[in-house]
Formats: sequence, structure tokens, C-alpha cells
Amino acid sequence: MQQTQEIVRAPSTEEIIEYAGGPCPRCNADVPPGHRFCGHCGFNLTGSSNPRLGRDPLVGAVIGGRYRLLAKVGSGGMGTVYKVEHVRMGKVMAMKLLHGDLSRDQTMIRRFNREARAVSRLTSTNTVQVFDYGRSDGLVYIVMEYLHGRDLGELLAEVGPLPVARTAEIVRQVAVALAEAHSQGVIHRDIKPENIFICAPRNGVEVVKVLDFGLAKLVEGEELASRTLQGTVIGTPYYMSPEQIMAGEIGPASDIYSMGALVYKLLTGDPPFNSRTPMAILNQHLTETLPPLGERRPELAEELRRVEPVVQCAMAKEASARYPTVTALADDMIRRLTAIPEEDFRPGDSQLIIADKTWLKPVAPLDQPERISTRADFERYERALKWKRATSLALTVILLAGLVGVVYWGVVLDNFYRRAREQEPNDRPFDANLLYTGATITGTIGIPNLTGSRADVDFFEIRHAGSDGEMLGFEVSAVEGLDLVLDVYDLDGRLLARANRYGVGHAERIEGIMWTGQPVFAAARELWTEGMPARSAPDRPYHLSAVAIPWSPDLEREPNYEPTLAGPLDFGSPARGFLSHNDDHDLFVLPPVPPRGQILHIELEAPLDAPAQLDLLNGSGQLLRHLMTVPRGARGVTEVFVAARGRQPLHLDVRPLADAHFEGGESPYRLVVRPSPMAALTPQPPLP
Repeated sequence: MQQTQEIVRAPSTEEIIEYAGGPCPRCNADVPPGHRFCGHCGFNLTGSSNPRLGRDPLVGAVIGGRYRLLAKVGSGGMGTVYKVEHVRMGKVMAMKLLHGDLSRDQTMIRRFNREARAVSRLTSTNTVQVFDYGRSDGLVYIVMEYLHGRDLGELLAEVGPLPVARTAEIVRQVAVALAEAHSQGVIHRDIKPENIFICAPRNGVEVVKVLDFGLAKLVEGEELASRTLQGTVIGTPYYMSPEQIMAGEIGPASDIYSMGALVYKLLTGDPPFNSRTPMAILNQHLTETLPPLGERRPELAEELRRVEPVVQCAMAKEASARYPTVTALADDMIRRLTAIPEEDFRPGDSQLIIADKTWLKPVAPLDQPERISTRADFERYERALKWKRATSLALTVILLAGLVGVVYWGVVLDNFYRRAREQEPNDRPFDANLLYTGATITGTIGIPNLTGSRADVDFFEIRHAGSDGEMLGFEVSAVEGLDLVLDVYDLDGRLLARANRYGVGHAERIEGIMWTGQPVFAAARELWTEGMPARSAPDRPYHLSAVAIPWSPDLEREPNYEPTLAGPLDFGSPARGFLSHNDDHDLFVLPPVPPRGQILHIELEAPLDAPAQLDLLNGSGQLLRHLMTVPRGARGVTEVFVAARGRQPLHLDVRPLADAHFEGGESPYRLVVRPSPMAALTPQPPLP
């Protein structure tokens, strides 16, 4: 658990106020609020973690409804560690929060959960115990036991290189933790002094804890090569194995290499390879020979020579040339240090007895050590919580039985969704409010967005309980000062009809939308031109209604924009329809043509809204002949000979004249087709 002293500016005279309380930045001793100096080591606390000098904003927050952050303990490359209190247990724990860039990556979160689940199964006394992990309010966290002491990085900075005997004992305890992890397929990947924690000695024996198991793995993998090329190395270059650098297959041998580099650092005070840039250090790991330990500490060259082979074997460039297990590394180091003959040494059953214990520097005792949570405490609480959940499950089942009727009434029968007023946001089809035929809903053209880049649009999904083929009509009431547009779309977003004829302060209406069993959408909006300021009337509501209307044989049925949707057309019976937008196509299927062909007399009265053109199409919708163009409000007449085309039907396509100025709307066109005597036909070129 890496701990770093918070760096703050020098306080002014007015800012020399009492310390807010928490761990001492130097010795990690608990300091009560109000003290200016640490009672254990004498460190000047003035300005340290002062709330007026940059207090962590998360301190005091409750994460996941369980953990209250008491104080910031340390920070590392992957996250920040806090001292926390379980709000229900009253026990103290430690929590690591992943940095924001990692906690926003969904792939990273999935890998984090997988790794945390594996690490939580580790039970070695030399592994920091993981109690809980998860995500809350965008924060990804892992909860561990709270440790009292310091990490090896701090220890080395304070006392310098360690004695060989103490190094061997640290290596032995680290090997115990790694051995259990490797047996369960968990690779640490980030062994370094900052991830080795020395707990406060008890009865003259210090306990070593390995931190951050599996977390380094979260940010490695496929990103390593590309990020290394950009000058950013994932991990700690001083301790990375060659296969880790080359993004190769990572196994226990990688941790063994890092252990060798760690031993080198502990014995000499320097990493095995050093340079001005991370890339240069990584290259040294791949190509350069390991400098002898004695070159760094000539005064201990003879003693270091005894354990030199251990470091050389652990840091072999090829993984196959290293120790087979981390336990073998620790056993070999202790055997060489104690000078026990190899034939008399029992691997895995050794603990170095260190006579000189002067380096066991006391650490301030914990206040209220009984509040520090253990795994047993946490598991006891979880068992009690599961029992409470089980007892509440029976009550939940009973309540669910009562809710079934409510859900059926509200959801299945749609009673929950029947609203009398629109509910924002509903400016997109998938946010549409529900509107049932026979009902009316009230809405307003709201205030445009801050940039005024578009006007408000209100979408409503139409639900109809009738049969397929029935006709629907829509009407939006007038709003003073606004020119309303009423659009109807199908499920695929195709515009079926548009009404905008009467202008400012008038209602608009659409009829003839055929119900096919698929949802249709009505949209009410202001007539708005891009680049012009959008208008609104939040205090003047409109009323939108949808009704089922009696079907009339002479009324077109939308949708009818393709041959498969074309409406029938009987000889001599007029058909009425509406051209509501520039891309509107109304197709009518003609009665079967006799085998000898037929002359058709066709009359088209164009709507008042736009000029219309009439085309003859085959059964596939391909153009056979343009028949006529009729100015707005005018009447056009033509005759055409059509030949029989087997079983393939013929269609008439009524549509607005291309590029015509179009107001949309309410004035219908009228189409009549009658058969004519053959002799009345003026000679025309045959149809293709």
C-alpha cells in the first residue's frame, strides 16, 4: 500500500491552524485532531492535510452505502487508498478507489471484477485480505484490511539498503503470499517496494504483506506495446520482466524476475538497471548483463557474493532459466545465507532466525486496535446480512403476489401509461409519449435549446385497439402566435403525411392513415426555418387527438407509397387523397386489363396546395410512362392505351411536382379513371 505525503504550499500565518486528524505523513501513527506535531515521531503537522489547504473532497463521503471515507492514506499509479469505516459494523478498513480514467473503461471494469474475485480467495497471512469490491456512483473500489506500518519504498528512503538477513526474511514472507497466488492462477505483475508493506512489529516479529494482487494485470495486455511506444509504460520499469516488456505470455516466472529485481533494490538501495528514460530502462532489462551486487556496495561485497547467484538466477533473461517457483527462490536465498549444506536443507520448511533486531524500529501503536476489521469480522457480518435477506425474501414473495394484479392492471392494460399531458423529453420517436385512439393529450411547444439551433418537437406513439385496415385521423388544436405542423411517421421513420395549410393560430388535421398493427408516430411542432430563431409557447397548450374514422371507398389509405401498399381504384369511382409533403407518393392499383388491351380515360384534379403529376407504373414500381402534369387547383385529362401484362398489375402514381414550393395539407386531389372505346384513342407509341 503506497503512502505518499500530501504536497501543499507553505501556510501563511493565518493558515497555521490545528491538524484535522488522521495518519501521520511520516510514521503513519494515528494523530487526534488539534495536534500540531506527531506525538510519536515529532513530525510538524502544520499545513498537512489541512482542510483549508486542499482537503480531499471524498473524505466524509459514503461509498456503496457501506463505507465512510475517513482519511486519505496514500496514492499510486492506479488509484488512491483511503482509511474507511464500515458504517454498519463500525470497523475500520482500507479502500482503494481506481483512478477516473480506469473506472470509466467498461472492459477495465469487467477485468477488475474478475481479478478482484480471484484475489478475494487468497487467505495467506502475508497477503492483504480483500473483503469486498464493486462499483458505486461511477467509483470502482476494492476494500481490504487496514494495515499499520509502512511500505518498503518508505522504509528504504528512511534507512537505506537493508541487511542481508532482513532482506531474506522479507523475501521468505513475500514468497509465501506469491506461492498461494500462483497456485490459484493469479499473477501479481507489479512486484515493487511500494507494494510490499511492513506491518508494525508484534513481539519483535514484523509481518510482511503483499498489496495490489492482480490489479496491475488490469492495465496490461494488448495496450502495452502501443502505450510503450508513446512513452508511457504500464507498470514499474525497474522491476518488469522481459516477457512483460515484450507483451509476451505472463506466468509465475514474471513475478520471480520482479522478485529478483526487488532483492537487488533491497540489498543495494538501487534498482538493477537505471537510466534517464523508462524506455532505456526497459531496453536494459532486455539486453544488458546484470551488474554484480558488490559493485553497488563494495563494503559488503563478500557477504553479497553469497546471495549473488540467487539474484542472477531469478533475473535470467529467459523465463525457463529462472527458479521454477518463488518458494525455491526464497529457500535458496536462506540456504546460502545460513550456509546450510544443500543435502541437509529442507525446502519450504525454513524460517530465518535473525539475531540482530536493532533495525526493528518501533511504530506508534494503533488507537483502538479492536476497531480494525479482520476477515472473520467481515464474513460474520455477511452471514448475518444473508440471513436477514432470506427472512425478508418470504415477505417479498407475499408482496409480489399482491403486486401481480397491480402490474397486470397498470402495464398489461397500459393504464400506467395513459396520460392527459405530455411528458418531456419526447423530442425523439423512442422517447414518444403514448396516445390512444379516442383520447386527447395536452402539450406545449416548449422553449428551444440555448443555442436556438432547432425548435421543440413533441412525438407521440399512437396505440389503436381496433382491427388492421381501420382508418385513423389526427388533429392538433390551434396555438395563438404559432404556425403548427402535424406530421405522421411509420415505424421505420418514413413520413406518411404532413399537415400545415392554415398558418399561424390555426388547427391542422390529417385523415386516412391506415392502421396496420404497427405503431405510427404523430409529431407536433412549430413551422421552423433553419437559421431563423425558434419560437415557443410554453404557457399556451395545444391538444392532440387521435380517432378512428369510418372508412370511405373514395379516400386514399396511408401508407400507400409502394406497389405492395397501393389502394384499390374502381373504374368510374373517384378517389380522393392528400399530398402532404414533397416526397409523398400515392399509388393506386388499376383493375385487371383485358387480354386485347384497353383505353383508359383519366381525370386528375390537382390539390390547391401544389401542382401534381401522374405516372403509370408496372407491378414492380418501375416507370412506364409519364401521363400528365397538372397545375395546382387545375384539372387535367388524358387517355392512354394499356396492354395486358399477364398477371402483373398496373399502378397510377400521384405525387407533387418535383421541386415545387409546397405548403402541405388539407386540400385533396381527385382522381377518376374510366374505360374508353378503342376508336377514341389518339395514336400513341406503344408501352414498352
